[in-house]
Amino acid sequence: MLQLHRLGTVCVIITSCIYIGAAYRIPSPTIEVTEPSGFKLSIPDDNGIVLFAFHGKINENLAQNEMGNLHEDIQEPVDGKWTYENRTVRLKKGDKIHYWIYVQHGRLAFRLDNQIFEVTEFNKPTLIPIPEPESIPDRTQCEYSRTTIKGGEHVCKNTLVFEEKFDDLKNDVWQKEVKFPKDTEDAEFCSYQEGQENSFVRNGTLFIVPTLQVNAEGFNETVIRRGKIDFGRRCTPSTIINNDIECVRQAGGRQIIPPVVSAQLTTKNSFKFKYGKIVVRAKLPTGDWLFPQIFLKSSQNVFGDDNFVNGLMRVCFIHGNEELTSVDGREIDGHYLRGMLVLDRGHTNRERWMKTESSQRHWGSDFHEYTLTWSEEMITMAVDGKIYAHFREKFCDPPESCGIAHAAAWEAGLPPMAPFDQDVHIVLGVGVGGLGDFPEDCVTTKGHKKPWKNTDPRAERNFYMDKDSWYPTWNGEEAALQVDWVRVYAL
Repeated sequence: MLQLHRLGTVCVIITSCIYIGAAYRIPSPTIEVTEPSGFKLSIPDDNGIVLFAFHGKINENLAQNEMGNLHEDIQEPVDGKWTYENRTVRLKKGDKIHYWIYVQHGRLAFRLDNQIFEVTEFNKPTLIPIPEPESIPDRTQCEYSRTTIKGGEHVCKNTLVFEEKFDDLKNDVWQKEVKFPKDTEDAEFCSYQEGQENSFVRNGTLFIVPTLQVNAEGFNETVIRRGKIDFGRRCTPSTIINNDIECVRQAGGRQIIPPVVSAQLTTKNSFKFKYGKIVVRAKLPTGDWLFPQIFLKSSQNVFGDDNFVNGLMRVCFIHGNEELTSVDGREIDGHYLRGMLVLDRGHTNRERWMKTESSQRHWGSDFHEYTLTWSEEMITMAVDGKIYAHFREKFCDPPESCGIAHAAAWEAGLPPMAPFDQDVHIVLGVGVGGLGDFPEDCVTTKGHKKPWKNTDPRAERNFYMDKDSWYPTWNGEEAALQVDWVRVYAL
């Protein structure tokens, strides 16, 4: 029921109050609007408060759990008060502040939702009355979680915050990427496109299937070697700067049109989170030079845009080859599952943050549950409930120890998990070849060498020229990434 309260010249509309827990109750906030600009909202300090958060908008309705364009987490009280202050917003009489506030008291979380404050005067603190809850026994307990979603929304510990069962392919959840891989990262030998033949749902399972570009309508060998693809407005580049690299490809000389078409699905426009546990039940692709893309990617690019400067968390990774041996004789084929943090293009540094779990069967022969748990202190990977990888803070300490030029940025007074301290989104796809994941001179079945060098500008062309060797190993949908479900839990 909508309740209208009048306090002198201030109008306050309260539509709902949510109290989570029983021992503590959020006290009445005080709001003061100042001239010529600014306002502040505060609550009295209490011995158990460890965090206070404000989320608001001016003259716009605020959806439940929406972050709002005015928001901040307050870590400490000042002069006995927990205060949110904005000194720049200009308000006039009649303007309305739509807001909700969040308080962590001990290990429990409390919220005051759906608040509206109407400005009627300036430079006068106004106490906002909060009605008593109607039913104390129905209060729901919520243990505090450091997990946040959608750019700052607080959630309760151990709750399921995202689930995809793939009953269908929801366009409002999953964006299909349309782009070429960047040559400043792994430069996979494929393009990512939105065609139904490359990504579809059937019987509750997502399929991502690589196909040959030459088999697509309007293509032949001449087009692969001399043609041009311009994705135009369909393109979904990672940056608006120099996006021709990801949107346009002109073949000629050493460069060809990427010979493989794959798909990559992402939640970058619908769901992102910071700290949590992701579990994916999937069957990984099998076939020479294929690899699964099940990873968490930074949504903000805080440290830049190239060379994995923001880091990449691979939930799981394999080489799809049935047989593959490194130049020093180590087996590195699909019988070896890898948990991996990608922080640089170089293969040496890639192995630095990689852990392995072996199996007598190819990991792509069956469905498995792959888990990545990400906290402020550690990242762990597990398969079917068995933890096999731990990665702790300070990935390059000191920065010069790992030979990564951009590592110094992670250590410059930033949290110890940097660069893994930013919001991420989920990416699902299938990659092919490229310049980062397959070491030089590795050998596949019957002594057949990898057909390209990672430093050769003709690498993609040389890979394609060896098609008669690798394409027969792509056995229809066995070459697909098949995903049963995806779940994300708060920690």
